[in-house]
Amino acid sequence: MEHYELFSARFAFCSLRQEDAQDVYALTGNAQVARYMAFSAHTDLEQARALIEQYNAGAGQGFALREREGGDFIGVFALKEAKVPGRRDISIFLAPSWWGKGCAGEVFAWAIGYAARAGIAQLAAHVAAGNTASRRALERNGFILHEVLPIEGLAGGLCVYLRILAADYTWIPDYLKAKKGVTWDFKVEWQWERYKIGEKLFAALCKNKAGQPIVSLKCEPEVSLLLQGEYPGIQPGYYCDKKHWISIRLDGSVPDTVIKQRLDTAYTLVLHKLPKKRQEQILG
Repeated sequence: MEHYELFSARFAFCSLRQEDAQDVYALTGNAQVARYMAFSAHTDLEQARALIEQYNAGAGQGFALREREGGDFIGVFALKEAKVPGRRDISIFLAPSWWGKGCAGEVFAWAIGYAARAGIAQLAAHVAAGNTASRRALERNGFILHEVLPIEGLAGGLCVYLRILAADYTWIPDYLKAKKGVTWDFKVEWQWERYKIGEKLFAALCKNKAGQPIVSLKCEPEVSLLLQGEYPGIQPGYYCDKKHWISIRLDGSVPDTVIKQRLDTAYTLVLHKLPKKRQEQILG
């Protein structure tokens, strides 16, 4: 296996190898360290060896975290191969003596830059709801809570966070303009790209107060509530009637298939509110 070393401000990210198994086992065998990990505390060295192999499987990369000054082993970070194309699942565990020193945040920030340069589109992190320190570190680095999975025996469930590094929504304008009877304009004062059917607004591309790109859409009130419960990236309409509109963050937290479905529904909702004769004219 090729050996490599990469650096953040305080740490060296060295290729994780079987030669590191004893150092890894010193942590994975510690119940305090394993408390929030996907594995129980290891009881023999071979389990640590298997973990190293798992982290390096396929397109995955395991890193031994070491101090830049002195080279002491302080933990493990991994970019694991994921089932979703273009995504890597991240894992990190550190020696207790390094807890509370901002290490996870520094590692996450480094990982975002490294993954972006490597052409990785998304990073995902699975964190126990009770692991508030790791959750805060993820959120400070732009990770967004995607969903919470109920896990038997795990209080609060398992939080799934996503960090989108490359998302392409250039398809949305063409998708909307291709619908029969759609007209569009750009409201300079609001910086809104507005899409209408029969002069009635059904969709708008804009940015929210935080400067994040969003698409706002007409939506049924009961469906709006269900969508907001399922996707953190879907919220009540921004600068719209919050009962009958939703806003979807264009940050990868909502699948494209769901966005397309909502675009179609918004168009249909407004179209069907038009007089029958006008509908017939539009649909030909």
